[in-house]
Amino acid sequence: MLNTTRQATPPVTTKRWSDSLFEAERTKVLAAWRTGAEADIDEAVSFHKSRAAMTNVSNKRLWAKDTGNVLVQPLAGVTTLAGHIELMQYLQDRGGADILPTQIDSQTRTLNFAKAEEAIAASVRDGVEHLNGFPIVNHGVRAARKVVEAVNVPIEMRIGTVHPQLPAEIAFAAGMSSMTAGPIYYTVHYSRDVSFAASIAIWSEAFTCSCPTNSSRREGRSAASAPVSSGRTSGVVISRRLIKRSIWLPTVPAGHQAGPRASRGSECTGLPLPGSRRQPAGD
Repeated sequence: MLNTTRQATPPVTTKRWSDSLFEAERTKVLAAWRTGAEADIDEAVSFHKSRAAMTNVSNKRLWAKDTGNVLVQPLAGVTTLAGHIELMQYLQDRGGADILPTQIDSQTRTLNFAKAEEAIAASVRDGVEHLNGFPIVNHGVRAARKVVEAVNVPIEMRIGTVHPQLPAEIAFAAGMSSMTAGPIYYTVHYSRDVSFAASIAIWSEAFTCSCPTNSSRREGRSAASAPVSSGRTSGVVISRRLIKRSIWLPTVPAGHQAGPRASRGSECTGLPLPGSRRQPAGD
């Protein structure tokens, strides 16, 4: 389990992390659970760049903004890999979701990976999804990649925690191209014990890992690289922009846990008028 307390909170700053600071912090993060060893930045960048443009969340949102379309984005996640893939395919094929979610569970949010492991085993044994989300850290990069490859629309991880580092690493490496919110939003919603300054310091590692990465080479992370990915190519972007237009699709497969909840900060909520949606090229 990660150490959730810090002896000294770094000052809040907008300066870019140095590569040495990032690598040192990342080594600690990846060591928190065995699946951290599966997270390979270079391989992840190559995978993201190989994907169709409209499997990238930022590209999909830019298309929606440019064309005046409203995107349907539900909120969902279950314990087992098979159950989560089934749910994602259902929301895509039957629900018409434009962006799919992968919401992590409460044990993952609080870094209780051993408890999440027990819940996965119990879910498989009992045939019941015991957790309230997808324990992405326990499943790891290779399993989460199967989720990404099982659907044709982009996936945004709904992370809901003040400790996003390892879940973000796994999600990014698996091919998920966006992550909700950030240190202020989730500190207010999910923690009374972590200060804003500490949360910003913690989230800095996750943001440094995921944005920018415009190059398939590690040097793409250098100070000379663009400060933020363009988002208009099939590059890698974990979006920090909260452009969320979400509704809940009420019908899900039997035995799957889900409920209504609209994204805060949404610019609009609801379905487009019949016949008004145009599908983007390459979707």
